[in-house]
Amino acid sequence: MIRKARIEDAQHIFRSSTENLDSTFTLETIKEYIQSFETYKIFIHETTRYNGYIIIWESATYGQIIDLVVDEESRGKGYAKELLDYGLNELKNSGIKMISLEVRVDNERAIHLYESAGFIRDHIIKGYYKGIDGYFYIKGV
Repeated sequence: MIRKARIEDAQHIFRSSTENLDSTFTLETIKEYIQSFETYKIFIHETTRYNGYIIIWESATYGQIIDLVVDEESRGKGYAKELLDYGLNELKNSGIKMISLEVRVDNERAIHLYESAGFIRDHIIKGYYKGIDGYFYIKGV
């Protein structure tokens, strides 16, 4: 099940972020995003336990996938695709016309997921992830 994040989810999101990403939002920032739910929106995936989350950002016609994380023990079960599809639908329903994201060049699973969802590699961002290059992807809606 995918649902809007609640304040009690903030610690799980923060833990997942710090364990799986090179850079992360602070716990306080995550709480602010959950409480405001305006420009930034956070959704979590849970079955009988917390599995992962997606953070999306939106403006008038442009959106971005900020973070998409599935906990290690929940990987390989389709949760990332479910979260991505959910986030893309949220952005589309908000009137977004173009979506972007960044991904590490060595994150093959994520690259496959994004390309299978129709994202097109636009360019390389040198040293974006603490010295490791990133790919910048775009997708029209």
